[in-house]
Amino acid sequence: MSPRVYVASLADYVAGRYHGAWLAADRSADDIGKGVTAMLAASSDPYAEEWAIHDYEGFGGVHIDEYDSLETVAVLAHLVTQHPPQVVGYLRAEGLEPEDIAEEIDDRFCGVHDSLADYALELIDDLGDLPRAYQDYRWTIAKAMAHDWEVAGEYVTVPTSGGVAVLSNA
Repeated sequence: MSPRVYVASLADYVAGRYHGAWLAADRSADDIGKGVTAMLAASSDPYAEEWAIHDYEGFGGVHIDEYDSLETVAVLAHLVTQHPPQVVGYLRAEGLEPEDIAEEIDDRFCGVHDSLADYALELIDDLGDLPRAYQDYRWTIAKAMAHDWEVAGEYVTVPTSGGVAVLSNA
């Protein structure tokens, strides 16, 4: 499902009427704004000027505030269509501004894996220089590495629908 927001006319809401529209959010803030303008123009209240976001869907758990700017909505919608929404939500919960999340993902995101140990095993295999005597113990080594990384806070995992997203804290 594509991200979308339900914007409502506050003048109508205060008057006891519910007037609003569902708008696709995975487009520019200007395009979303045109939808808001059209929704307000269709109001039966001639003074309808203010609006708020009363609902949203397709953001995969990323929280949208009632008074988030259309720029914020557009950025978050783009991010959740390009990256695991759970990662976007995690980074937003860390306090990052939506405009900074894409760069943070580029810097920290190590992919989605079955577990942190699976990611460690992938790194071991990619290095390819593990001595032959230790080849049979790759999984045990990977589990130990994953444990050490978690304890030290070097990596964090975020549950997703396809496993866990691995983020580096280094």
